[in-house]
Amino acid sequence: MTQKYDLIAFDLYDTLLDGYDHKFFSELGLRLKKHVKNPENIKKRLTKNYTNLSEFVQDVAPGLNIDLSFYEDRLNQVLGSISLFEQVIPTLQTLRTEGYKTAVISNLSTQFKEPFYRLGLDKIMDFIIFSCDVGYTKKDPLIFQKLIDDSKIPKEKIIMIGDNFMMDYKAPREIGIDSILLERDPKLFGLWNKKDIIVVSSLNDIHKYL
Repeated sequence: MTQKYDLIAFDLYDTLLDGYDHKFFSELGLRLKKHVKNPENIKKRLTKNYTNLSEFVQDVAPGLNIDLSFYEDRLNQVLGSISLFEQVIPTLQTLRTEGYKTAVISNLSTQFKEPFYRLGLDKIMDFIIFSCDVGYTKKDPLIFQKLIDDSKIPKEKIIMIGDNFMMDYKAPREIGIDSILLERDPKLFGLWNKKDIIVVSSLNDIHKYL
């Protein structure tokens, strides 16, 4: 039987990895906002690699001298607490055994790449695309085109899975890549399920759509 898809692409945080602190950079951004001429520059953390927080701050607010020790300590705590959702490794291993290629596409600042490698996900991914490495986020169709170009797999044979409706479900569909929305919250799952949207509550359930 011919497979409908050859490549399964996943979002990273809240899809494969648990424990992401969504407030961390928003709170740091608020601290920096009054010192930055263009507040949009704070988003550069997603499209440029910085070796540490100080380098990021000096790029978006040159000459600013603030104590970042609180944020550095908090960042280390957050990174150390990030873990895999329990279905992740079995799901990825099964997909690869069945002949699928696997990929990750994530809007990501440099520091948040560490858990991906520490937890060994790089060893079971054929293609790795992080926004901070390529210079654009999932709002830009170029990030999905990069996956097509890197994998040499046509878009009709790729499917994207993630927890964000706009970034992981709608955006890939706008360039012809199929997608599945992952919603672990039972109440929200019920709401999405009433709409014309392909939604699953667990990675264990994706096979029915492959």
